[in-house]
Amino acid sequence: MGKRRDDFLKTMELEEPDRVPMGELIVEPLHVETLMFPTRLWSPEDKPGLKRIELFKENSTTLVKCFDKLGFSFIVANVALHAPADWSAKVLPDGTFIDEWARGTVFDSKCRVWVQMYGTLKSTEDWEKWAETFPDPYAEGRDVDAKVMTELADEYDMAVAGLLREPFATLFEVFPVEIFYRLQLEHPDFIKKAVKAYTDYNCEAIKIYGELGCDLVFSAGDLAHRDGPLLNPKIFNEIYFPELRRQVEAAHKAGIKYVKHTDGDVRLILDGLVDIARVDGVHSLDPSAGVDIGEVKEKYGSKIFLMGNVSVDNLALKSIPEIVEETKECIRKAAPGGGFVLCSSNSWYTHCKIENCLAMVRTGMEYGKYPIKIA
Repeated sequence: MGKRRDDFLKTMELEEPDRVPMGELIVEPLHVETLMFPTRLWSPEDKPGLKRIELFKENSTTLVKCFDKLGFSFIVANVALHAPADWSAKVLPDGTFIDEWARGTVFDSKCRVWVQMYGTLKSTEDWEKWAETFPDPYAEGRDVDAKVMTELADEYDMAVAGLLREPFATLFEVFPVEIFYRLQLEHPDFIKKAVKAYTDYNCEAIKIYGELGCDLVFSAGDLAHRDGPLLNPKIFNEIYFPELRRQVEAAHKAGIKYVKHTDGDVRLILDGLVDIARVDGVHSLDPSAGVDIGEVKEKYGSKIFLMGNVSVDNLALKSIPEIVEETKECIRKAAPGGGFVLCSSNSWYTHCKIENCLAMVRTGMEYGKYPIKIA
């Protein structure tokens, strides 16, 4: 076992590694191309069918090499959200399209990423009709990205994380916002049914990740915004977190860890994530929403590992010296005793300054060696 992956695996077990692991869920295409020049990532908006699969393989290989160059400890692979080989979108007159999960989606040509814009389902009946052809996690071509990642992982000494989509976030995205919130109160039985269906899908995807040799899974999708949880914590605790726990148990059965990603002020729902869902780790502990990683470490550090939390806002707006100090502070607060992975508080999105992102990495390399000696 290589040293970089070994450090990450020890961290997930709440042990002190030799060095604080580092990584990002996403480094957006323009940053990858800056780091890997002259290699250019292809954009899938005009590449349907099997040709798209071959191009996904090229992109996946480039991403692994980019993350290796950065010294990252893990790479994120995608089965759960990867479209099958024979899937084609319903393109609308305004240029948006309906994706596999009934979300109105547009390709941002400036950042060269797909963005979910609106929900297309207006009622429980719409969802029931859509669910008649619920996506198949075993569809041909869905695992192509993950296969490339896991095959290269040993060569590049990185752990591999599978990607999931949080059932709450999926429901939030497939319905217009006002309908989504009304359903929580007026049709809780429907919500339970839908959450179970998405959870069933994720549990099958987790099996695939385990068979491919992944080390962990990330559940993407926010549960909170800057001012607090997106739902009353009681609803999370009664409906969503028991199903989240079922995914965690599926991950453990597959021999892998489970990490919940969410932006926003999560402090009111951390008890539920830790004690009801029983996640192994939490990402990203958003400092822009007032989350202090030191306080989270003190309260939950004996139960979960933490991933974060250099502010993405600051990566876009602040100077290199300010990012260096912020990174050192994250390490000082969260690294002692182990159980900490240095990341941004979301991802390296397009508007982050690449020089700031690299300053975060350099600081992690310089100050992340155990025992931690930042005063």
